[in-house]
Amino acid sequence: MGLNFENLRDVLVKKHGLAAEALSPDTALFSSRLLDSFAMVELMVTVESQGNFKFRTPDVTLDNLDTIGRILRYAEKRGAIESATT
Repeated sequence: MGLNFENLRDVLVKKHGLAAEALSPDTALFSSRLLDSFAMVELMVTVESQGNFKFRTPDVTLDNLDTIGRILRYAEKRGAIESATT
């Protein structure tokens, strides 16, 4: 399983009960309260596993985690994926 929009959307649907059709690359996940801080930790673990990297503590922010697009851009900056096509 690679780190991409479809896989992250599937995780959000299966593990967190979100509707797939309601998720776009720009859907606010945490600032809109669709997900809580416990879900953030679970999502970070999934992203780290799929992207084969670890989040740096100062990078655990809504700027990097509030949308699937932001997550993919952060992972791309960390070298986890070649290009974040969303």
